[in-house]
Amino acid sequence: MRLEDLPFGAREQIAAELLRRMHDDKSGGLNSEKQNEQKEDNEVGFKKLRGVNRPYREQGLIRFTCLNYEKQPKAVQEKIRRLCRECGGEHEEALFVLMTRENISVPWLEQTYYVSDSVLYERRKRFYEKW
Repeated sequence: MRLEDLPFGAREQIAAELLRRMHDDKSGGLNSEKQNEQKEDNEVGFKKLRGVNRPYREQGLIRFTCLNYEKQPKAVQEKIRRLCRECGGEHEEALFVLMTRENISVPWLEQTYYVSDSVLYERRKRFYEKW
């Protein structure tokens, strides 16, 4: 069975389990959450957003789901677009670019979409918390 054939909830569980296993493999058996987060921040390329009220793994799942926007089923793509509309307001497109592209420059977004970094970060926080 292919991953694409599974219902979305099952894919989320598998992705969370894969993230957990990657986390365990890279941590070398350490149980300290802070040490594990620091290691993963450096090795996986994802940094936990401290102001967002979501655990590290949930944030990672949301982030990597968004980065793979084109590969997601239509329902997930619609969810991402809907959250960008609801959380981004007039800055919907800037939020969408921020969430779905890797290594995007916030100063570039500021200049291109005429939005401040503080507004972008607040909208991104809302996005994660509404997910």
